[in-house]
Amino acid sequence: MNTKHRIFAGALAAGLVVAACGSDDEPAEEAEAPAEEPAEEPAEEPAEEPAEEPAEDDDAMDDEPAEEPATELSGTLVGAGASSQAAGMQGWQVGFQELNPDVTVEYDPIGSGGGRERFLEGATSFAGSDAALKDDEFEASIERCPGDQGAINLPHYISPIALPYNLPSIGDAQLNLTPELIAGIFANTITNWTDPAIAEVNPDIEFPDLAINPVHRSDDSGTTEN
Repeated sequence: MNTKHRIFAGALAAGLVVAACGSDDEPAEEAEAPAEEPAEEPAEEPAEEPAEEPAEDDDAMDDEPAEEPATELSGTLVGAGASSQAAGMQGWQVGFQELNPDVTVEYDPIGSGGGRERFLEGATSFAGSDAALKDDEFEASIERCPGDQGAINLPHYISPIALPYNLPSIGDAQLNLTPELIAGIFANTITNWTDPAIAEVNPDIEFPDLAINPVHRSDDSGTTEN
């Protein structure tokens, strides 16, 4: 992976919305109701009558669902989570509220960890996170969600992650780091810039004999997890 100056690598991570589960039981019951009504009355009417009336009835049946809105929503939908998704959330809020003017959507970009915590506490309807729920978090969501089905992880947002470095002695040289090297640095198995594994993919760079000090956020961050 090649970059210039102080950015040495990037990765793509799918952001997630963690949402409560829904149930499809009601639509299934509604679908059974029309099948119970027999078509006996139209069959008993004299054949002399033209078939225009049934056709009009069919048209009316077709028109009614189209005229009525699929849903009439109102109220406030509250979410919280990753700040990396804030711009995307703002765009989705505008689009959703244009179609549902009686709904207010709120999103607090407090970070992945804070959003997940608020969601599991029942303080929000959904959470934005850069990582899926862990097993213990999913177990907690079973009590949180209606129907005891647990939360749904919906991948919806691509978040680029950049890793900056500070090596003034190499100037504008182009630093290459493979995924394996990046993993080794953050796992503390590659601890010095003179490590042979780094030199192998950067033969034209003379690295200083310096310890690599990886840093990351101290809070529960989905970006750090990725």
